[in-house]
Amino acid sequence: MTVGETVIAGTGFGGPVTGPANFTVITINSATTVTLRALAYPGDAVNPASIAASALLAPSGLRGPTGAAGSVFPTTTAGDLIYNTDGVAGNAARLGIGAQGQSLFADPSTGVPASIIAWKGGVQTLTTNFFVASTGANTAETALLAYTVAANQLRNVGDSLEYEAVFSVESTANNATKLIKVYLGGLAGAVVAQYGIAAPAVQDGGKLIIQGRVCRVGPLAQYAWARISTTNAAGASTTFFTQLTGAQDLTTPLSFVCSGTNGSAFAGGISQTLLLINYRAGT
Repeated sequence: MTVGETVIAGTGFGGPVTGPANFTVITINSATTVTLRALAYPGDAVNPASIAASALLAPSGLRGPTGAAGSVFPTTTAGDLIYNTDGVAGNAARLGIGAQGQSLFADPSTGVPASIIAWKGGVQTLTTNFFVASTGANTAETALLAYTVAANQLRNVGDSLEYEAVFSVESTANNATKLIKVYLGGLAGAVVAQYGIAAPAVQDGGKLIIQGRVCRVGPLAQYAWARISTTNAAGASTTFFTQLTGAQDLTTPLSFVCSGTNGSAFAGGISQTLLLINYRAGT
């Protein structure tokens, strides 16, 4: 034994019933005697004054200091997504399942809620806006429906925005000089689709649908394709395609906005009735 050692005395196989009791070695008095102090651990004999002959004595151990609190598994409900917040320590966090019909896709490179995206071919709807926005009685370019795309939404080459924009055209003249544009980066940004002037002219009472994709090819480079379909009041239709490029900074929030410009000052000459934007992760 050594001074300061913790020992336990108790019954061994076939020995007398005694203890158990834990002690600290106070002094080594001789080769065969020691002075011990009872520690009164839970379950120890009460005030043990002696150790019975033939009892066993073995090293014991003090309880160590309380360690740092471990992670607490979050309270969950059916359908929640539990994800690892650091990839090392096993700290868990909870994301609610969201509204009916929605799914959660996690970016495994980060594990923070702000980075939840559709992953590897998954699709995430960013906005579905049915609000009606119209031009005024002027010939100035007018912003219609818009949505702010989050910074780094298109984080990988091949990530893209799929969109659909629907417009109504009501005017009395100058249809051939109308302009409808779709921008990434606000009205001063990149034009990713355009209808008007050189395009087939939609007639009074007609509809126009732009369905397109903006694809990341680099942090400051995008390709954009669009299919534009028009109808007149009689139902005749024309479809044509456009291909453009952009150089917007995808690491910053960017306004995805549609605009209309009348050929003559006519209130409500161009109205937008839908803006739908989906995010699709590259494969």
